[in-house]
Amino acid sequence: MTAVLYFLWISAILWTLRRFGFVAVLGWGIGNHLILISPGGTSASWYAGYNLVTDGLLIGIAAWALWVILSVQRRPGAESAG
Repeated sequence: MTAVLYFLWISAILWTLRRFGFVAVLGWGIGNHLILISPGGTSASWYAGYNLVTDGLLIGIAAWALWVILSVQRRPGAESAG
C-alpha cells in the first residue's frame, strides 16, 4: 500500500513538473516546508511572531505569484504561433 502511495505521489510531482515547470514544484516544496515547520496553535505564545511571519511569507509569495500571472499581457497572434 505504501509503495502505491509513493508511486502516486511521485507521479503527481512529475506531472506538475512537466505541466507547470520547475519553479512551480520548487514553490510547492518551499511552501510545504514552511507549513510543516510553522508551529500551529495559539497566538498568545512566545512563538506567535514566528507563526505570523511564516503565514505572512506564504501569503506574500502567493499574492506575488498571482500578480505575476495576471499582469502578463498576451501578444496578438501568440496563440497561433507554433
